Amino acid sequence: MDWTKLPKPRLLAAAYVLAFLSWLVGVLVIIYSQATGAEGTQLTIGIVLFAIGQAIITALAFALRTPTTNPRDAFPRAWNRLNLGLELPAALHLIRTR
Repeated sequence: MDWTKLPKPRLLAAAYVLAFLSWLVGVLVIIYSQATGAEGTQLTIGIVLFAIGQAIITALAFALRTPTTNPRDAFPRAWNRLNLGLELPAALHLIRTR
């Protein structure tokens, strides 16, 4: 994926890094609260962090999809790459160098 073809690529790369971290922390908080039997506030915080991270990642996947031979594969491929963290090195490089 090419971050530089989008308007304000540094801002979008920073949003992706923050969204990925939010998603990851949300998952860890949910797992921890399930393991300890905690309910209420702690679980709600984890769910909110996860949902915010996923919403931002989904919006970025829609913006970063690239044309492929099968247009139906473009969004899922971008979404998977963003959720797996495969675009983190490129995003961090863009944030540091520009």
